[in-house]
Amino acid sequence: MKKNSECYNVAVLATMSSGKSTTLNAMFGSSILPSKNEACTATIFRVEDVDGMKKIKVRSTCNQNITSEWEVLKLNDNIIDSWNNLNHKQIDIIGDLPRIDNLSKRIVFHDTPGPNNSTEKSHSEIANSIFENGQIGCIICVLNVSCFGVDDEKALLVDLLNKTKNKEIGAKIVFVVNKIDQLDLEAGEDPLIILENITKYLTDLGFVDPLVIPVMSLVSLEIRLYIDFLRKKYRFPSFMAGIRKTKNPFSERKQKQILNNIKYLLEFDSYYSKALCSCSNKESVYKNMDYSIKGLKEKQKIKILDEIHTVSDFINADIITGIPILEKILEKELI
Repeated sequence: MKKNSECYNVAVLATMSSGKSTTLNAMFGSSILPSKNEACTATIFRVEDVDGMKKIKVRSTCNQNITSEWEVLKLNDNIIDSWNNLNHKQIDIIGDLPRIDNLSKRIVFHDTPGPNNSTEKSHSEIANSIFENGQIGCIICVLNVSCFGVDDEKALLVDLLNKTKNKEIGAKIVFVVNKIDQLDLEAGEDPLIILENITKYLTDLGFVDPLVIPVMSLVSLEIRLYIDFLRKKYRFPSFMAGIRKTKNPFSERKQKQILNNIKYLLEFDSYYSKALCSCSNKESVYKNMDYSIKGLKEKQKIKILDEIHTVSDFINADIITGIPILEKILEKELI
C-alpha cells in the first residue's frame, strides 16, 4: 500500500442532482457515496485515494467534533447513509481509486452538498469550510447538461468566479458536463455543439478559456461495475461459482441495459469522440489514453446473455463516457 505524504485536494461542487457523487463513484468503480435524483449529500465527504489499499474504510466526525474509529466498509453496508445527516459534519472515506495513480502526491476529493439542497446548513457555509481548512489544488464543477444555466447553477458559478477574482481560490477549475448520454443524437442534439454552447456560456460569465469535459457518470459506473464482475469471474472462477449458487450480481434487465449502453456508445462513437477531442486536446489526453484491465485481455471474448463481446468493447465504451479523460487530467496534477 502506497501513501504519499502530500495531498492534492480537489473540491467537487455542483447544484443538486447534477451527479457529482455519481462522478466520484464512477472513479471509485463502486457505489460508495449516496446518489439519487434528489438532494442526498447532507454533509462533507472527504474521499482519499490510497494506492494499493485492498479494502475501503470509513469514519465520521459529528458536530461535537467526535471522530469515530475507522471501519471497513462491507458489501451492502448502510453505515454511510446513517451518517449522512445534519448530525455529522464530515464523513471520511479511504480506498484505492483504481484508475488514478498517485505519483508524487495523493488525491483527496471533498464532496459538498449542492446549494439547492433543502437542509438547514447553507451550501456556502459548508463549501467555504473546505476552502478555509486546506489548500485546494483543483475544483471540479459538475453541470447537468439538461438544465445548465438555471438560477441555482448560475449563482454557484458566479460565486465561484468571484472567489477566483478575489484570489480566495487559485485552483485549477474543471467543468464536468454530466448526463451527456441524455442528449437525443437522432434529433440533432450534437454533443460537440452543446459543449461549445456551454463553453461560450461560461466564457460570457467571465471564466477564461474554461476546460469543459462531457461525461456520462452513471453509464461509466455501471460499465465499471460489470467489468469488475467479469474480472473476478475470469480470474477467480471458484469465487464466482460461489456467487452463482447464491445470487447473480446483475439481473437480466440490468445486463441488457448495460449492453444496450455499450452498443449505443460504440455506434455513435464519432459524435462523442469529437466532443472529447475538443476538450481534451488542451490536455493532450484523449488520443493518448492507456486503458487496460488487470486480469483481462482486450481481445478476450465474453458471452453475456446471448451475445458475444470483447473486453475492448467495454474499454472503448468507458472511454467514450469521458470519466477516464477526467481521471487522466487529474492524474497529471499529481506529478
